[in-house]
Amino acid sequence: KLSPSISLKNTLGDYTYRANFSQSYRSPSLKELYYDFGDHPGGFPIIGNEDLKPSSSDYYSFSIESRKYLNNSLELYYNHATNMIANKFEQLNDETVYKYHNYKSVNLYGFNLNLSFNPLKDITLKSVYSYTGASSSHEDILDGISAHSLNLRLKYNFNNNFNFIFSSKYNSSKIVDTSLEDENNLRTEMIIPEYFISNVSV
Repeated sequence: KLSPSISLKNTLGDYTYRANFSQSYRSPSLKELYYDFGDHPGGFPIIGNEDLKPSSSDYYSFSIESRKYLNNSLELYYNHATNMIANKFEQLNDETVYKYHNYKSVNLYGFNLNLSFNPLKDITLKSVYSYTGASSSHEDILDGISAHSLNLRLKYNFNNNFNFIFSSKYNSSKIVDTSLEDENNLRTEMIIPEYFISNVSV
């Protein structure tokens, strides 16, 4: 099957505009079709699924890039996946197993904002902010997605031989399912709180 793509680019004044569309297609792997790990240390078997269908996706994106200020851009994207392949807990012969399945429809969307500027002559501040949204009729396929993330990097040049660098990373809270061995396959949701990681180097 063909995987077409198209990209358009136009420059107006100090900005470059890009629009992209692509389709992708993926057949199930041998592991996803025939895997059989009955003694998985997690306490549940992991098995393949010979009835899996190929997955496909339609990806759209639009971006604006500054030509005057390098590394400053905004990108918006939308990805519609059909028959996405992932694991799912289910009951099989009175046993809870982790089996590969097709998720009929999953939508991912969001934007990435890149900014870089010099508030003072010897100081450079770079930031990358990302927003990720998702929608699906299957709750478990959305587990572990943080809606907001931010990376910051501040660099101060004292002189040619000495720099001070401060970097920080932020991820918003996300939901995960902790009921890995629940015999009724019921979800037990846990919220992993937001967090910061910072680092200083010279």
